[in-house]
Amino acid sequence: KYIYRADLIYSYNFKNLSLGISGNYYFGHDNRTFEQFSEEATVPTTESLRRNFKNPTMSFGAIQRFHDHALGLHVTLPVTLEGESERSSFHSSEDAVDFKYKLPMLLGLSYTGIFNKEFKVATDFNYESYSEISNELRDSWKLGIGLAWEPEKDRKNHWWQRIPLRAGYSLRELSFPSGGEYVEENTFSAGCSIALKNDINRLDMGVQYQLRGSLDSNQLQDRSFMLMLGFTGFDIITKAPDRTAPREIPEAEDTKLW
Repeated sequence: KYIYRADLIYSYNFKNLSLGISGNYYFGHDNRTFEQFSEEATVPTTESLRRNFKNPTMSFGAIQRFHDHALGLHVTLPVTLEGESERSSFHSSEDAVDFKYKLPMLLGLSYTGIFNKEFKVATDFNYESYSEISNELRDSWKLGIGLAWEPEKDRKNHWWQRIPLRAGYSLRELSFPSGGEYVEENTFSAGCSIALKNDINRLDMGVQYQLRGSLDSNQLQDRSFMLMLGFTGFDIITKAPDRTAPREIPEAEDTKLW
């Protein structure tokens, strides 16, 4: 089961206030397969349920800066994704029927502060109103905090002292229960950036460890590790014009002869 989202964003800056609007397009699928085998049965049981859904929505946001501090707010409108659901088995297939998948409103608040020239703090809070979709779900929220150390390169003697470092932690309460208790998610992340040749080109590296659920309260637990790698500033399509060719410079005219 996957849901993807593509965004087209436009922003307008007025003094210390930035306003933004975004068109969002969700698309995804939910495919499930059930198989049952038995030594006594000559024909195994195989069933599959395939669902797809898509639809657009919109988001609005604003960022207000106060010198070394900034506050942000964004809202994504609720949307009902529409598509088809088709059930099939080992011996037959049913006709496709209409299928709907609802996503709730998303509200986000954020704060970023620069406490000195090298140290930054960012926090964000996201809230999703799943209780408006189903009585079996509760509202979900996520709280995260990130720290960044960006050294002043001119004041550092060694190359390893000029590497920016980042670390973060987030706590998320999911909307669905398991084993009688709601599921909780903890995420830890860290990363750094390495400059290549100049300040524009750089290599970004990051790691993320996520722990979802608890064996004691949910009877399930997921652990995941993610490695992230990114490049910034590389232009592989165009090439800067070569302006190093020799040029003729005209000699200044002697006006004393006039």
